[in-house]
Amino acid sequence: AALTIDESFELSKLASDYESYALECRDKFIVGDMDIEKDYADYEQNVRTMGLTRGIEIKQDAYDRYMQS
Repeated sequence: AALTIDESFELSKLASDYESYALECRDKFIVGDMDIEKDYADYEQNVRTMGLTRGIEIKQDAYDRYMQS
């Protein structure tokens, strides 16, 4: 089953936040403005707090519905 309209809207809203941050940090890790050893745990926590965890839940719910159909 596909995402519901509400799920799609929520996922779109969440993803715009955490994806922008993830891309920004990716670039900082590449050029050395962030240290992968020192800063990665904070980066990961921030992405999760920004909605990644909820985004995964939404996608998992849609997948579970698909598998039950």
